[in-house]
Amino acid sequence: MSMVDQAIADNEGVGFTLTNNTSLISLDENAALNGINLQVYSVDNIWIRNLKLVSPQDLFPTPVTFPSSWNVEYVPCFVTCTNVWLDGYELQDQLDGEYVEPDIIDKWQVDRFDVNAFGRGGTKESASRNPLMRFGSFDVFANVCETLNIAGPVFNPINVTVRRRAEESLPADALFEYNLGVHNQSIVQLQDNVFIQTDSGADDNYISTISEATLPEFYNTPSHFLSTLDKLLTI
Repeated sequence: MSMVDQAIADNEGVGFTLTNNTSLISLDENAALNGINLQVYSVDNIWIRNLKLVSPQDLFPTPVTFPSSWNVEYVPCFVTCTNVWLDGYELQDQLDGEYVEPDIIDKWQVDRFDVNAFGRGGTKESASRNPLMRFGSFDVFANVCETLNIAGPVFNPINVTVRRRAEESLPADALFEYNLGVHNQSIVQLQDNVFIQTDSGADDNYISTISEATLPEFYNTPSHFLSTLDKLLTI
């Protein structure tokens, strides 16, 4: 059993090695892994409880061009693992909960870019830190995913393509707010999950709610609607 009882920063290459049948438990409400990625590979029966990760660093900051690339080594990352239980897990931009400004990209105007809590899924999951699941079975129970969007997307107003798309009626699958990403070869059971998005840019996420492979008519709801999903999805 590994214990975390203080805020730990990634200054000295701090790392944890988890073996089979291991628990990683945070003992203090102020304890956190600060700037550290939690990556777990090829183990069985892992319990991670009451753990807070703050401002995790993306070790592979390149966009995914599915299906030709693979970039999931973000927090928390579980690869070829079985029987993993996350209980009381918290992911923040930083300790005070304020939004962290991204790096300035001066070669192109792009939307605000965040990363999903369970790995990266490509452009349609930008501006989100909510779960992305693929290649396995998942139970997602009693979670709160909250996003504070203080600004809309940054698009060049002279871009004719973007302006034309904004004026036309968009297809239903382009109007969803991204909540849960269910991808290839996944069985996902959901119950009692709440998704909240607030502030001035709350309606700027024109990306998928569950995934393109599910039935969109069950999930196309206003951004202020707090839904409780109790469904079994198989992709």
